[in-house]
Amino acid sequence: MGSTIHFNGQLKSEDVFTNLMLFCTQYSEKQDWEYTLFKNQKNILFRVKDGKVNTEDFIAKGIHILPVKNCEPLLMEFDDDLYFHSSCKSQFAGVEIHKQVIDFLRKIEPFFEDFEVIDETDYWQTNDEDLLKNKIDFLGKAIEEISKTVENLKNDKWKYN
Repeated sequence: MGSTIHFNGQLKSEDVFTNLMLFCTQYSEKQDWEYTLFKNQKNILFRVKDGKVNTEDFIAKGIHILPVKNCEPLLMEFDDDLYFHSSCKSQFAGVEIHKQVIDFLRKIEPFFEDFEVIDETDYWQTNDEDLLKNKIDFLGKAIEEISKTVENLKNDKWKYN
């Protein structure tokens, strides 16, 4: 369990791609999120599509959005079929940023023929802010405890060498 949001989708058409990029740039500017548009970017990407993992060379286009520095970027990197698959970990950005990312995904959903979101905190599915906060707090405490344990083990190792 974590606070990662996995998302993928298939756009309806090339015109919809253009409209989505316009929406994403305007939304990012309004939210004061950093973004970079890109096209003709040659990549070797791993794609899960139709239940199969594919690796292929292709020219990607899309947008890279960074809500805040301590949140992973929202990378919408589309292939020739206007399909993308991505994820965003918001664990260290906090509850409000996680909610903002989910709100953004809700707003772009209508651009897609197929759109799927798997939110490890269940906020996408439930809109339950208390559940979201409890899961993020639990994970934060677990990470802190693991860090302390590792540090103590490291210190103990040096005692006996």
